[in-house]
Amino acid sequence: MRKILSAHIIFVLLLAASFCTAKEYTKPPTKAAVFFYRASEWIDHYVTQGIDTNYIGLPEHSWRFAYTNGMVGINSIFGAENMYDPESKSLYNRYVHIRSTPSVNLGFQAGFRGFGFGYSWDAVHAYSQNMNFSLGGKYIGVEFMRQRSRNTQASIGDKAPSNTYSLNRYDVNNEITNTTVNVWYALNSAHYSHNAAIKQSYIQKKTAGSLLLQATYLSTRTDIDSRLFEAMGNLIGVETHQVGIGLGYGINYTPNNGKVLLHASAIAQLICFSHNLITQYDTIHANIGGGDSLIQIDRLYRISSRYPVHVTGTMRAAVSWEINKWVHLSAWVQANNIRFMARTMNADVNLSNWNWQVNLIVGIRLGAGYERRKYVLDSVDGDSRPENRPIRQPRTKLPKWLTDFFYSPRP
Repeated sequence: MRKILSAHIIFVLLLAASFCTAKEYTKPPTKAAVFFYRASEWIDHYVTQGIDTNYIGLPEHSWRFAYTNGMVGINSIFGAENMYDPESKSLYNRYVHIRSTPSVNLGFQAGFRGFGFGYSWDAVHAYSQNMNFSLGGKYIGVEFMRQRSRNTQASIGDKAPSNTYSLNRYDVNNEITNTTVNVWYALNSAHYSHNAAIKQSYIQKKTAGSLLLQATYLSTRTDIDSRLFEAMGNLIGVETHQVGIGLGYGINYTPNNGKVLLHASAIAQLICFSHNLITQYDTIHANIGGGDSLIQIDRLYRISSRYPVHVTGTMRAAVSWEINKWVHLSAWVQANNIRFMARTMNADVNLSNWNWQVNLIVGIRLGAGYERRKYVLDSVDGDSRPENRPIRQPRTKLPKWLTDFFYSPRP
């Protein structure tokens, strides 16, 4: 695996080196080139309007393509308590602990400024698939992530699984699908870029932090292997959909003007809506053709959470290295939790699902750089270009004394 990763890094570095030679711009620009350079300049002006360029900047090249190498993991515990056994006429509990086995995901990312798309898959066994989409600007962003995993193992017991209770271990084909949609808002957007460390669409030049507001949609579905039906009371599927709002904090630390960036953020989520479904495999008696027959059907039950609201959260950490204006390396880890507790007619049920990802990214930046764009537009527009006009000072969302004290480094 190390040899494969080293080969990819060397390939990317050699490819990037081919863009590093100086060029003489002697040919007159075409109308198409002028149009695209003006559009690119307008986009750059829009995505930097209102930010303090002493703290945040843009990479010189707008397009970004990256090779990704990562691992994903799931740790899910589902419990059904106080279930009634008609044979013994007693109550019993069942817990199933589902966890993913290690898998190595290979994939790619592509993006233009604040827009990005990525896809990865388990290259060895096709156990898991990941897809993500992001659209982020200077103060607000949207993220969509969908992860599907089948590389799971399970333990079943009558108590919550732990190191001391590991019963009846199976190598089973449970499938877990997690979907997350986040809409975040950074209060200190003039000095802090939430996209700088995760998506590398901005450059954080100076250390800064910000309070973060976030609205989240979380969904998880677990399809349980047939070998676990009987032990789990004929349960074959658990599904939950949740909506929450959160408050957290993010910090970007750079000791050398954005060359190396360390990021950490945590957001506490208050789940205010929960829609939970369980599917059971039941056998019923039916009168068919004048005789009594057994029919097996799937029953879908909707269950309400025991508490109207509960708290969960999301954590992130990242490090990125801008090797030069063409090549960058980054690594990031993210973890989030989905859980609920509910009461059905037959049992008390609860679910806790932890989902985590670790990614290593080797990226290159392409497209006409600032120097080329400046040469072309200067030859056409001269001194009438917007960058030669007086620079408007950025507006802050909060009073300057407050942002300087809490978010910006002091003199």
